[in-house]
Amino acid sequence: MKKFWLEIRQQITELRELLFQTEGGDKLVWGFNSHRFEMHPVVSEEEIRLFEVKHNTRLPENYRTFLQYCGAGGAGPQSGIDRFPEAVWPGDLSKPLDLSFYPNLDFSEGYAETENVDGPLFDLDGMLGIGHVGQADYYLVVSGTLCGNVLTWDRWNGLGFLSGRYDRWYKQWLECIYLGLKENEAMDKLQVGMNLSEILNIPSLSVEKHFSNKNSLIYKYNKGMVELDSENNICRISSRKSYPIGEQGFTVWSESQGKYLG
Repeated sequence: MKKFWLEIRQQITELRELLFQTEGGDKLVWGFNSHRFEMHPVVSEEEIRLFEVKHNTRLPENYRTFLQYCGAGGAGPQSGIDRFPEAVWPGDLSKPLDLSFYPNLDFSEGYAETENVDGPLFDLDGMLGIGHVGQADYYLVVSGTLCGNVLTWDRWNGLGFLSGRYDRWYKQWLECIYLGLKENEAMDKLQVGMNLSEILNIPSLSVEKHFSNKNSLIYKYNKGMVELDSENNICRISSRKSYPIGEQGFTVWSESQGKYLG
């Protein structure tokens, strides 16, 4: 995965330069002021092995190679990835993550309602805390059947999410930022009076929801919205550019549904 992470690191560098060159770029992406799209220096094989020996484990390859070729943390979903090894939270990594204690914890749809589950759903064995935002925490499963996957515990909403393999989760966060910036540019082409058929032909605009009862469209990446009249012509444009890209819905990936949840 060396090539994969080197390419990701280059994309982060390019995106950082783009945002710094863009007026108001620091306000366009959620979490920018937390990590400023900077990466901590990479980690040597020796440092990783010392951590693994100390905790009697072996880190998943997709995270191991991230540390070696991308960085020890920094830019990432929401507030970013915690710096390894100082800021990550290690439970007992020598034991595999065991969720069988919670018989009603069903991730078949990519998420599980956890509000009524009896027992803690965070700081469990076999997981490495790698980041957080607000009341939600990100954990990398280090051992067990979900090894290499990210679990997101949203304690505020009483939900747990199987957010996908670490490398995929991270890459899709980055792709969504790029797509959100493209949607911002595309929304500048919208004008009052434009018909729905014209809107749907504009490249880079991805309709996430179409509320027929309100006759409005909401876009997937920047959450921009347009309202249509009875003849499907734009009567109002509500650009959400003041709301950072990635504010919600871009870090919870459902493998089973093949889409973001939230």
